[in-house]
Parts: sequence; C-alpha cells; structure tokens
Amino acid sequence: MTSPLGGDEASTDARRVTVLAIVDDEPTRALLPRVLAGERLIIAADPVRGLAFAESEAPDVVFIDIRIGSGAGLAMVHHLKAVAPDTHVFAMSTKEALEAGAHAVALGGAGLLMMPLGGDEILSAVGAVKNRLAERAVRTELEQQIGMSARAAGWVAKMAELAGTPSRAIAARRIADVIIEATGASAALVYGAGEAALELLRLAEAGDIEGSPASSTEPELLAYAQRAKLVVIPLMLKDATLGHVLLANPDDVGIPASTSSGAEASPASSARRSALRDGLLKLLATQAAAALALQNERERLRGLAAMKDATSSAYSFAYYVDIAGREIYKAGRFGRRLSLLVIAQSPAASPDAPFSTTAAADHLLSIAPDMAVLARADDTELHLLLPETNGLGAHAARRKALAHLAHAQPDKNLVVPRGVLAGIATFPHDGSDLLKLQRIARRRADESRASVVHAIAPEHSGVSDILDSLERAAATNKNPLAPKMIELPMGQAAAMSSVILAEGLRGGAVQAVVTYHPEPNLFSTVRYMLGGAPRPGVTFRALDLRNTPDCATIEALCVIAEQGAYALIGRVETGIFRGAHTSDPLLVDVLAERIGRAAGIRLFG
Repeated sequence: MTSPLGGDEASTDARRVTVLAIVDDEPTRALLPRVLAGERLIIAADPVRGLAFAESEAPDVVFIDIRIGSGAGLAMVHHLKAVAPDTHVFAMSTKEALEAGAHAVALGGAGLLMMPLGGDEILSAVGAVKNRLAERAVRTELEQQIGMSARAAGWVAKMAELAGTPSRAIAARRIADVIIEATGASAALVYGAGEAALELLRLAEAGDIEGSPASSTEPELLAYAQRAKLVVIPLMLKDATLGHVLLANPDDVGIPASTSSGAEASPASSARRSALRDGLLKLLATQAAAALALQNERERLRGLAAMKDATSSAYSFAYYVDIAGREIYKAGRFGRRLSLLVIAQSPAASPDAPFSTTAAADHLLSIAPDMAVLARADDTELHLLLPETNGLGAHAARRKALAHLAHAQPDKNLVVPRGVLAGIATFPHDGSDLLKLQRIARRRADESRASVVHAIAPEHSGVSDILDSLERAAATNKNPLAPKMIELPMGQAAAMSSVILAEGLRGGAVQAVVTYHPEPNLFSTVRYMLGGAPRPGVTFRALDLRNTPDCATIEALCVIAEQGAYALIGRVETGIFRGAHTSDPLLVDVLAERIGRAAGIRLFG
C-alpha cells in the first residue's frame, strides 16, 4: 500500500508479526514454518498451551484448527478474542466441518481457511493482517501528530505572551516552564547575557539541578552542562546567541518513541518525529530569544530613564545601587578592587557656607575617572563609586575632591572646605557588600568633622606651624581620634615608626614620606624595613628639611596605606623626641603635603 505520509512503501514487509498456530495436523505443522520463515511463529499442539501463550504475549495472528480437542477449538476463537482483542484469529476447518467454521467466523474470527492449507492462503491471510497493522500505525501516528500540533500551538501561544511580562526574570521563568512542558524534562535552567562581555547570568531555574553556576562564560557553561549530562538548547536570534536553556532528562518532546500497536516504528517514521521535534524546539527557542531580546531592550530603556538624578548632574541613587551591586560582584569574582567616596554636609555647617549637591556634583565629576559613578543620595550627601580603584586611589580621590570644593569657596585660605565631610571605604578591606561599605565611609566622613585640620591648618601654615598648633590644641581637644602628644627617647620613637610602617604595609600598597637626617633616626628605620630593592606598590620619599627654616630638628614619617593613614611628627632635642602621633587622614595628608612643599616638591597632583 502507499502511505499518505510517504516513504513507508517497504515498511509493511519490514515489520515482523507474531503468529500463533494451534494445530495438531502434521502436514500443516510442517507447512507453516516454511511459509512464514520471516515471521515469529509459535506452534501449540493443544488449546491450553495456545491460550496460555496468547494471554502472555498477545500474538498478531492466530491460526486455530477448530476440530482440535473434540470441538474445544471452536470455543477457543471466542476465548482468544476475549484475552487479546487486537489479535486476528483465523479458523481452519475441513469441508466436513464447514458449519463449525461458519460458527467460528460468527464468534469473531477474521476468516476461515479450508484444510489442507496452501502456502498462498497463509501468506494472503498474514499479508492482510500486516496491511491492517500498517494502516493502524499510520493512523496512530497521524493522531499523535495532530495532538502534538495542538499542544505545540499552545506552547507557541505561551511564548508569544512573553512580550507582556514585566521583567526579564519573569520571562525567563516562563520560558523554562514552557520548555519543560514541551520536552518532558525534569528541570531547566535559563541563562541570558550579563553586564560584562561574554558573561551569562542564570535568569531562571525550574526544578532541581545541583551545582548550576549563577554566572559563567559560555565555554564554562557548556563544560558544566557536559559534566552534568544536561541537554543545551541555544537561544539564537539570527546569528546572535542571547542565552542558553539547559535541560535535565528531556524526552522526545512529548512524542512517543513507538506506536501504540506494539510494532516497531519505521526509520521514516522516526525521522519524521525527529524533524518535528527539532523544528518545534527551534521555533520555541527563537521565540524565547526574541522575548529575552525585547526584555533586554526594555530594561535598558528603563535604566536610561531612571539613571539620572532630577536635580543634579549625578546619577540617581537607585541606579548607583544597581551598578554598585554588579561592580562588587565582579570585583569579588575576578579579584578586582573597588572604592567608595562619600561627600556629605556637616551637621554643623555654617549658613554662610551652604552645601549644594548640585554644585558639588559638578566639581566631583570634573575630577572623577571615566569609570566612576557619582550618585546623589539626598540633599546632603553624594556617593562616588570608584571601580578598579584601591585604597591609595581612594585617598587621592578624596584629596582631589576636597581641594576642588575648597577652591570653590570664597575663603581661599582653606585646606579643606567648610561644612563638607569626606570618608572612604575600600573593597575588600572594609567590607564585601555595599551597605557595609556605605556605613564605613559615612562613619569616616562623620569622624572627619572632628579633625584638628579645620582649626590648625590654614593654607599658609608650614610644617613647624602645624606642629606648634598640635601642641597647643592637645591640651583642649578631648576627641579620642585627636592626635596624641608623645615624648620618647629617639630610639623608642624610631621603634614606633617601624610599627607604623608595618601597619601600613599590612594592607599592601603604601605611600611613605619621611624626613632625612644622617644620624640614626626615622629615616634609617624606614630604609632598613623597606630594604634596598624596590617593593611593588610601595612609594618611598625621603625629604631633607635641614636647611628649611624652623625645620632642622623636625623628624616626621607619614604613611598613607590601603586601610588608613598614619603620621609621627616631632622635634628632636638632646635625643628626646617630642611630638604627636595621628591616624587622622586629613591631618596626614596635610603633613605630607607641607613636608613636600618645604622640600620644594609637590607630592600630590
């Protein structure tokens, strides 16, 4: 016969059928194996054995001699149809028992064959059964394809609805649900493009798949899928890959692997199912990729609308929080650095020196690196996020910001601007999440309000003037963070300088400035600790102030490190060091800058 689906012309002959013969006639028992050499043939000599086989295996064709067992063969026709309804039962009889043969057909037999049998009669009966089985298989496959098409239309409609989902995460979860329903997979992962180049983020997870990475590059993701024995479906739009779906234990996209007739599927039928599966998956994957592309564009547009602050040239705080979270994640994943600078209005700011976030934002943007993100937290606070910036870079950013803001104020005699506080925090030294970094930067900004720099360091003051001011202020300043006055033998002061430098080196990168004197002093201690060879990340300057007025007896060490800033400064007379020790970043900056100025060197740009 010709299959309506095409390509099955040889499938009828290719299918083997199971034939049960219940006969005790020797010529017939000898004929059947010769004629049915290509089929599975079981011959039973009595009805009991034949019925037992039919109950266990349900043959496709049964030939039964109705004369066998003194008439029991006639009853067997009815019993066989009861235990195996799809079996085709052919009664065999002689002319003498023709009436019994007619009864057999009436009881459900498929036909009557007259004995003695000929080979053509047997082949004709079996061929007719094979034709009917082939027709049933085609009909079943058509019904399955119609049902599959109806289900596929539903899945396609669900994918089309993804355009209305409110976010990419929700769209990804619905993609996972549809793909699981379509493939019969036990679980699914959906990955989409991340912020960084070549980065894939896990957007949705349906079911239980252990060890799936939250983010990955494409080669790493494909290697993970291979290890976990997951099926990968790329989400492609034209030539661009927008993501991947990873499936655990998918079946044949809801299409049964064999027909319901029990016969083996033909190669052409299997090829049709494979083509249908691949075509459906490609369509669903294309729809999913289009939905993700649409969501990506929507999120980009929403981000552009929400990223700018309405009252200043800074970004909105919500946009800054989003970017900061991503930058912190990347810094932790790839071993990078990150810093945060907080500029805030002092609670005790004078009315004649108001703090304007709008004006301050413009000044900060003029000195911020290209990668920095400036955000306005509220009317009194600005945050400057500094990706790829270590502690020394954060100190430099704070120094530049305060210098620009001070220069913008009417009083040009200021080292730091009135009413402005500044604090920094670095990742990972000060914390590994944004809230902790913000808290530490704000605390340090608030601590800077008590810095003695506000009272003792006008623009024209020199190193000796600042040291004299520290001595006068020490008697009245009770702040625990204020500089501590000390009086020590020079040997102990040198030992103290070694502790200060060691604390700075603990964090890694260090900028050290020390005054030079030929006799044993702070310089010789620092040089001994640093050794003769250059050290990565360590900048060391020895400045000679012996010819500077009022500085011949001054010994000083300033250390600006990743995790803080420290200074030791004093005068040495008759082997006694009298001076101050401080960890105030503002004061350390001023001392280092004035020591450089006294030596004719500009330390900070």
